[in-house]
Amino acid sequence: MKQPELKLIYKGIKEKKAKIKTIREMYKNALENHKNYPSILEDFNALKAKKTLIESKIKDEMEKDFDIIDDLKREIQEDERKLADMAIKELVNGNDANINDDWDNELEPIFKVKYKKV
Repeated sequence: MKQPELKLIYKGIKEKKAKIKTIREMYKNALENHKNYPSILEDFNALKAKKTLIESKIKDEMEKDFDIIDDLKREIQEDERKLADMAIKELVNGNDANINDDWDNELEPIFKVKYKKV
């Protein structure tokens, strides 16, 4: 694929995202103009505040458990990075990087390309 084709696809993605944004804004405006929506939203926010208060209280009571969760999440991210690095190394060396899960399903690595400003 040539550079102009990449730019064309990238431009198409941006246009589609802009269309999605426009539709979401129209939806938001329609909700705000609905006769019952503002009062329902107010009730919802009051209940949401009560819910948050209860969750916060329970979370404080279980602080040590949530610290364990945070540690485990960090460890998982590190392991996923290691796994990706090892899979790339295997593929670069011409080896198969597929693995099998606990139920003997074959899993293959998937790589994602993203662009960011430089």
